[in-house]
Amino acid sequence: MITRPTDVSHAQQLSNSVVQTGSLDPHALGLPAITPRNTAVGASTPTFTTDDVVQYVHAHPMPDASLSGPKPVITRIAFLTSREVSTRLKGESTGVPDDTLLCYVELSGTFTFSGSSGVTVTYHTGVEVFDAHTGNLLITGGQ
Repeated sequence: MITRPTDVSHAQQLSNSVVQTGSLDPHALGLPAITPRNTAVGASTPTFTTDDVVQYVHAHPMPDASLSGPKPVITRIAFLTSREVSTRLKGESTGVPDDTLLCYVELSGTFTFSGSSGVTVTYHTGVEVFDAHTGNLLITGGQ
């Protein structure tokens, strides 16, 4: 199950310190999440580090997921192209061009998502995908 967070009020629930009035770029996809720490030198250079990702993920529970059991553990952080992320997501589109640099985060834990008909689905692998230049959260889900 893949979700694409797009609601500003949802972003504000993630953290008031992350979403600030005036910081929402109406042209950027996703929700503000990781604050970029530098300017990208090129398309293949992220604007934040894996340490920034760890800090963000530990401080912000996965949106739209109910967590049970121990706190999720990050098992993988990788800066990959959208095409590579799509492959890891079993062909799911990321919604951005294939050559866009993204940050793929995989977590181990118990993640339960509610569907529109009230049916819940539980996964033991959670996924979050961030735009490696804006830091915006593009995709959350389980697999």
